[in-house]
Amino acid sequence: MLSYLRTMSGRLVFGIVVFALYCALHGAEAKDQNVFTEELRTLLMTPVNGFNTIYIMEQKYLNLYNDPSLSEEQKAMVLASRAGFRGSEGDNKVGQLADLDLLVQLYPNAESAERYKEDRAYAYVQTWHMTNRILKGQNEDKMFAELWSLGYWDDAVDVLTKAKRPVELDGILIRDLQREGYIKGASSGKGGGSSSSRRTIVRDDHDQEFAINGYNLDAPNEKLGDNLKTSLEALRTKAAQYKD
Repeated sequence: MLSYLRTMSGRLVFGIVVFALYCALHGAEAKDQNVFTEELRTLLMTPVNGFNTIYIMEQKYLNLYNDPSLSEEQKAMVLASRAGFRGSEGDNKVGQLADLDLLVQLYPNAESAERYKEDRAYAYVQTWHMTNRILKGQNEDKMFAELWSLGYWDDAVDVLTKAKRPVELDGILIRDLQREGYIKGASSGKGGGSSSSRRTIVRDDHDQEFAINGYNLDAPNEKLGDNLKTSLEALRTKAAQYKD
């Protein structure tokens, strides 16, 4: 249910915007509007699961954006939709900000240029709160969740591997870790207790334990490691200008 609500608040909201923009478009376009809208709608409705990872979805958005037959308006719509995906199911707030920055920079005359500016400001305010919470210090499960949502997946997993005890995560985060290949199935059922539990593990709300496999070459953003704090401070400073 939580996953469904998150999807509704992210991808499908941008889907509504896409169709509103479609209705507002005018004039002849290089690519037929019905064809384009159906292609974008398909992306918006595509589920992310074990067979269709976030990396694959990123490639699909990039392929559509690079279609040479798209008009400038259509490219802006694809970029706005990818920003919405990255900010919700894509678990890549940093990538969302990059897309929204590009929207404002590259498409100042788009039909929804003002909406794009508002979306960017709102996303930066969210980012300020996220980075501020991380830098102020939190327990491991909250730290992991914030870093994961920002798109620093490998740095988030570092939080788990350095924890002194198994970190308890909610079902959505466990699902995301499994989907992206960071963990496999639970060890020995409820309560764990197998030799694998000697490794760094996470635990769900049913007390099932999962061993961490390692890092992911397809993580949205590179691992920052020792530079994590400095980068988060710079991001918080940049985001602060949108708070007032």
